[in-house]
Amino acid sequence: MASPPRLTAGLPAVSFALMHTLGTTDFLVFAAIMAAPMVIGLLGRSAVQTSDDLLLANRSLPWWLVGSSLALAGLAPAVYVAGPNEAYHAGLKLLLIPLLFWVALPIVFRFTVPLLYNLELDSIYEYIELRFDPAVRCAAAGLFLVGQLLWLGGLLALAVTLLPLGANPGAKAAMVAALAAIATACACCGGLKAVTSSHCVQLALLVAGLLLVAYVVGSSFERGPPRIWELAHRMERTRPIDAQLDWQSKWTIWAAAPFCVLTAAYFFLADQAALQRMVAAHRQRDMTLGYLLAAVMLGFLIPLAAYVGIGLLAFYQDHAQQEMAPEWVANIAPDVHTGGPRDWRGLVIDQDSIEQLVAAGVLLDPNTGRPFEQPQQLVGPNGEVLIDRLATRLPPRLGGERLLRRGEDQLLARFVVRHLRLGAAGLVAAALAGAV
Repeated sequence: MASPPRLTAGLPAVSFALMHTLGTTDFLVFAAIMAAPMVIGLLGRSAVQTSDDLLLANRSLPWWLVGSSLALAGLAPAVYVAGPNEAYHAGLKLLLIPLLFWVALPIVFRFTVPLLYNLELDSIYEYIELRFDPAVRCAAAGLFLVGQLLWLGGLLALAVTLLPLGANPGAKAAMVAALAAIATACACCGGLKAVTSSHCVQLALLVAGLLLVAYVVGSSFERGPPRIWELAHRMERTRPIDAQLDWQSKWTIWAAAPFCVLTAAYFFLADQAALQRMVAAHRQRDMTLGYLLAAVMLGFLIPLAAYVGIGLLAFYQDHAQQEMAPEWVANIAPDVHTGGPRDWRGLVIDQDSIEQLVAAGVLLDPNTGRPFEQPQQLVGPNGEVLIDRLATRLPPRLGGERLLRRGEDQLLARFVVRHLRLGAAGLVAAALAGAV
């Protein structure tokens, strides 16, 4: 039995123990899949003789490699990985992303593809060198380097959230370093051909991983997908478009549409990382078909990620007492020293810690905002923490939803480690981490 949290200045110390971990089989599967890009890079090392081989794959990429790699370029990996957690709140509004990807298609076919093919560019920045003066070229290169570092850092940090590493900063830093090292080794050893080949494998694993999670989520209900749809509709997650003028909503059509259009235009008009795949295509036809394949894959994977997210919503609401982490819904008192929100990372609310948490006044009644006075108010007959006593719950006319206060990035990871067996959790974690 875990020891109760230590008291520091009358308040429970934050526990950094892992709440849930992957099993040995899962870690072995995860490690084997994550090492695959490095193996692909080493196998393709002998084919890299010139800079064209390294950076352009000798302009020999077929359309299916171009499309598979494009489907894992730009904004797409973040959507695949964060999509299920985001769809928990946004629902079908997530479908706006693949729809607007198709909106960018005329721009790509009319401007991007002819420009890249007819000028035989080695990179998008070669066009800037031909078109603009040194000041503009230096500014563009600087913006790209800074933006790319921030973007890649964000993707690597996002990949780390897939593993339940608790609040241990050392474990997270090690995972970021390992993922970066694998990606770098693949690119340096086998060049662009190895990178696109590994993307093809990772895309197949991603499809398999999301389909597996979707199947397990659906099978957890006696009525299957109809029950998921019923709960999602009751909680207003089935509206694909929100036309309200709400400045605080990031998914209103007035905010999401311009963002998605501008993002798609950037990634397929000015982003070196995405356009390098198209520059390396064998023929103009391969560029066109590659983009179409990427659009089709986005049109399949993002709705699949949205279904997984809506399924998680239904699952956690239908099995709140058994599956929700109390920390997600608890009304936690502000930090007495700073007056700001308390750092909840690693805070464990269970039968071992509940007495000291209540004594310290950390847990507030969600209705009155006052501290609970007796731990017995929050503990059931079998010692379980009562989720509905901790949670703020909307009235039935608004769906009766238990609102999450925090923990949105843990929804998928918690489900995966608790309900997937025989290495399947490791496969899903590797498939999603490999996407970024």
